[in-house]
Amino acid sequence: MPADVQRYWQSHLFFAADPLSASASASGLRDVLVQWPYLQRQLTFTTTSASTTTTTTTATSSTTTAMGTAAATHITVRRLDGHFQFCNVVAWTNHSPTDPRQPYPPVPANVTLVANACAVHTLPDLRHHWAVVQPASNASCSLEAMARNVVNAANATAVIIMANKGQPLTQIGQNAFEQDNGIWNGNDNQGFCTMIDYNPQLLELLQHLQQQPEHHQQDATTTITGVQFTTRQASSSPFVAIDSRGRLQEIGALINPSLSTIVYAAQGLDYQARLHRRVSEFHLAIPLLTDVVGTSARSSVRIPSSRALSAFSHVELDARMTCRGTFDLDCDKWDHVHTVAMICDNDDQPSALSEANVSPHEIGRWITPYRRRVGRWLTPGTRLLARLDEASTCNVSLQATDNGSPWVFSLTLRAFATPSQDAEWMDAHGNLNGDDATKAAAAAAAAAGARTRTVATAATTTNTSRSQSRSSLSPPPPPSLRPFLDVPLFNSTIISTFDEHYNNRSTITITAPRAFATATIEALITGHGSMEFVPSRHSFIVNGIAFNVSFMDPLDKDGCAKHVWAGVEPNGHGAFEFGRDGWCNGWHVPPVVLDVTAAVNKQTATTIAYRAYQYDAHAEAWVEPHSPDGDMRLSSHIVFWK
Repeated sequence: MPADVQRYWQSHLFFAADPLSASASASGLRDVLVQWPYLQRQLTFTTTSASTTTTTTTATSSTTTAMGTAAATHITVRRLDGHFQFCNVVAWTNHSPTDPRQPYPPVPANVTLVANACAVHTLPDLRHHWAVVQPASNASCSLEAMARNVVNAANATAVIIMANKGQPLTQIGQNAFEQDNGIWNGNDNQGFCTMIDYNPQLLELLQHLQQQPEHHQQDATTTITGVQFTTRQASSSPFVAIDSRGRLQEIGALINPSLSTIVYAAQGLDYQARLHRRVSEFHLAIPLLTDVVGTSARSSVRIPSSRALSAFSHVELDARMTCRGTFDLDCDKWDHVHTVAMICDNDDQPSALSEANVSPHEIGRWITPYRRRVGRWLTPGTRLLARLDEASTCNVSLQATDNGSPWVFSLTLRAFATPSQDAEWMDAHGNLNGDDATKAAAAAAAAAGARTRTVATAATTTNTSRSQSRSSLSPPPPPSLRPFLDVPLFNSTIISTFDEHYNNRSTITITAPRAFATATIEALITGHGSMEFVPSRHSFIVNGIAFNVSFMDPLDKDGCAKHVWAGVEPNGHGAFEFGRDGWCNGWHVPPVVLDVTAAVNKQTATTIAYRAYQYDAHAEAWVEPHSPDGDMRLSSHIVFWK
């Protein structure tokens, strides 16, 4: 997030806690919160007892029921799960092994008490067991080290750390990024970690269990026989948001509960308010797709006359994505790609494409969120005027992949007479389109009148800085210029797998129009599969001059959370905050814009080549693609302006 945005939020966001009063307005708010679903997380230990009664103890009540000589006793305590991705959790996430309203595992798991989780070499084999770590006021290692020792070294399925008496619950692994140094290997039924309150009754039973030889446990008065993750429906939701138009809104998931959840919700609502103000300005609206559901849709759109369009100089694509139902939980839990292509004055439609491929006529790309139903984004699309100015009809096609709950998608082309204030603001505050080295190369080429240059190797173009090197929003085009020619370049319909063959592409030769003032390369680039969390660099080489863009956000655990103020749907039901290779869950794919004017020949042919690299974090260097399980979705164009 730019420094000015940080300063804005530091001076505009305040926290206050006050109980709801008995006023009519507070009563109405309470009624709303009661209706909104919220589950409190618990851990339930099951015991057997020689008594003829059954006792169930919770945080608020205790009941007794006659059962016979082998009574079951349940001790239920609240829990605070570890950071999602450091460990696994049972919640409304895309990796949860079950509906969190159901006990997990279905049959209570074996439980073992661990006296000293820091002494890794003394731990027994805990395979197929859930381990409870005994409180220790003088522990010699961190909570994270305890979790790693118990699960990674001793093979436990889950680790439960009991707090010391009077100690507040702390989230385990709260600084984790992906599964680095964590205890979860991606297996949805393994690698759980949680922290529970100090409970002397439970601790005594666990200690008693450890002291009893296994063949004498049936003689114990009370013994613990298993443990499960459980939840209970809370009397009301603890959170509600009110947007700029006075509407009640969900704030998203509390997978990793912290005040940042509220901050992200506020930033997301502020973005929606700015978007609403923008679409309230005078503009020309052309609906392309309206409330389409499923994996594909097509439409034929009549385009206003070039005379009508001439009054507008800026185009933005207004995409809405929601789902059937009422709440976020009615939406699908996985992230998928929606891509829209447009061909004007042509009866042919793009063929059906798999998720790894895109059409050379792609105009926009969007990624579904993790179970959030309030997505709306404005994506810069002024280059489309080059197609629209001379068109009468355009054929629009959507290709998407959905899993379980189809998304409801709408897309409107909006033409404005003035640029977006958001785009102007971003451009004025030093955000980059392309690497610093790319801008310097372009400036040098312009100053020297250079038209050819030896293409640099991956080693000589390497910039191993981990800072972000692309903008969240594309800059507005020059206000006095208008696009008049849009030529497709490279796209991943031909090659998408990011392996050693990815760069086997032919150089493209074009002849630029004689009268142009500016030439830009605009591209949509996203890495998926094994490339989702690996940085990539993309180099467009125009007459030997390399123009690069690098996606470094995969090295930042908050790489996508930092874009919430610019439209990323906050607090998704998954690891929405992690930086990804050119994209984020619940966001549009911001177009890359590279000014290549200085490198394009006006008199003779221009050659354009494309190469890509992936980042080797250990060597801190860019290397050739070598990820056969990774895909790179690419569409690119060169656009001429006058």
